[in-house]
Amino acid sequence: MSTDKSFGEITLRLERALLDGIDAYSATENGITSRDEAVRRIVHDWLRAKGYLRISEREQGTRPQDLTSENDD
Repeated sequence: MSTDKSFGEITLRLERALLDGIDAYSATENGITSRDEAVRRIVHDWLRAKGYLRISEREQGTRPQDLTSENDD
């Protein structure tokens, strides 16, 4: 675990059905190599979808007023 102050640590006890669901999610998502990463992604996506987590500038992409033919992907 990182000593970076932007990180915190929690410990969870989850029922088997939830662990099975997390494992099933992990098996279908690219880039998830552990339950820890699966839980981080699930919580991140849920918080963002509910409006509790702001989207970073990197995730937002280019603002419409800044679009040009030069930065058209």
